[in-house]
Amino acid sequence: MKWIASPSAVYSDLDGMTALLDTHGNIYYCLSGIGPFVWDNLRAGASADDICDAVTENYDVSLSVAQTDVTALLDKLSSAGLIVSTDA
Repeated sequence: MKWIASPSAVYSDLDGMTALLDTHGNIYYCLSGIGPFVWDNLRAGASADDICDAVTENYDVSLSVAQTDVTALLDKLSSAGLIVSTDA
């Protein structure tokens, strides 16, 4: 599945973290750990599978753990309205 940043999401990189603001709900979120890496890949147009592969290539983690963690993060970002799925 592919995801894109929601038009209502504004972001900024801050010292190894990514700050996200949902402009519709005026709620601020902060990504740390692999979160900024996932966000950068998502913004670059990577699919969920591509992001999982990139995580395993750049971090010492198995594919199954990457899939679980990336899926959980994408689900949270989607629930918060920060990303939306696309068929593109």
